[in-house]
Amino acid sequence: MIRFIKFLLLGLPAFSSVVQAADCKSNAIQHKDVLGCTCQDHKDFCSTASPLCKTCKLEIKERKTTSPYPACVPGCTDNDAPCKSCGIWFSTLCIHIKDCLNGKACDASGPVKQNGPMVWVYLPGGDEPLITTTDPLPGILEMAEHPTIYKDAFNFAQDPKHFDPNSRALVLNSVRSRTMEQFHIHKCYRPTTGSPRALARLDHAKLVTGNKLQEILPRKPSEPRIWCMGVAKNQGPVTDFVQAIEELLHRGGKDYICPGLAGAAVIQDNNGRRWGCVTNNQQGPLPYFCAGHNH
Repeated sequence: MIRFIKFLLLGLPAFSSVVQAADCKSNAIQHKDVLGCTCQDHKDFCSTASPLCKTCKLEIKERKTTSPYPACVPGCTDNDAPCKSCGIWFSTLCIHIKDCLNGKACDASGPVKQNGPMVWVYLPGGDEPLITTTDPLPGILEMAEHPTIYKDAFNFAQDPKHFDPNSRALVLNSVRSRTMEQFHIHKCYRPTTGSPRALARLDHAKLVTGNKLQEILPRKPSEPRIWCMGVAKNQGPVTDFVQAIEELLHRGGKDYICPGLAGAAVIQDNNGRRWGCVTNNQQGPLPYFCAGHNH
C-alpha cells in the first residue's frame, strides 16, 4: 500500500501539467489578471449576424455575436467568447496582456499591471496593426459618450513610436461597418496617388483650425460627407479629437450624423497637414481613408 501511495504522489505532477487552465473570462481580461487562465484562439462561431439588428435603418451585417434581436447589444460578453466578432478581446488583446505581464514585448500607454488602471494597447501584426484598450469598450459611440475617460485614444494612436503619418492613416469604424465588437483603431496604409480617395479632397481644402469639426464639402456627388479639424504642417498630432467627435455627434441640425454611421480617421495630406475627420456613410471610413480597401 505504501508503495502504491508513493507511485500516486510521484505521478501527480505529471498529471497536473496536462490539465489546462480555464479559459480567460472577460473580467480577468479587463483587470489584466490573465496569468492563471488560457487566452482563447480566434474562433468563427456565431458566424451569422442577426438580420433584424439594425442601425440607422440599415442592417448591421458584420456583428457576429450572441446578442439577438431585439436586444442587439454591442460589445463582447463571456457568452460571446466563441464568436467571430470578439476575437480581439478574448484572443489578441488577452495574449498581449499576458505577454506584458510576463515581461515580453509590450506597447501600452502605461504600465500593464494586474488589477491596474485601464491602458491603451498597440497590437502589432499583419498589414494593419490595431490600437485597443483594456476596458471592454465596443466602439466609437461609447468612446464619445465618455470623452474624459477615453480622450487619449487617438493621442496614443498617433504616438511616433508606432505611427508614421507619411505612410499610414488611422481609422475607427462605425457601428455598422466594424467587424469586431471591441474598440480598435486600424493603422492602415495611406491612399496612393493613383487612388487618392480622401486626399483628393483634403489636399485642396482650407485648413480647419480650432477644436470643432467642420464639414469639408465634397468635390463630386459620390464622395461621403466628412467633418474635419486640422493641424498645420510640422505642428504635431491632432489633439482633442475625441472631445470634438462627442460635440459633433450632439450638434444636430445641418450637421446631423446618424450615430450608427459615424466613423473617424486621422490622416496627413500631401501638404503635410494632419487631419482628424468624422464620416457619415454606410461603408464606414476604411474605404475612403485607406489603401487596399474596396472604394
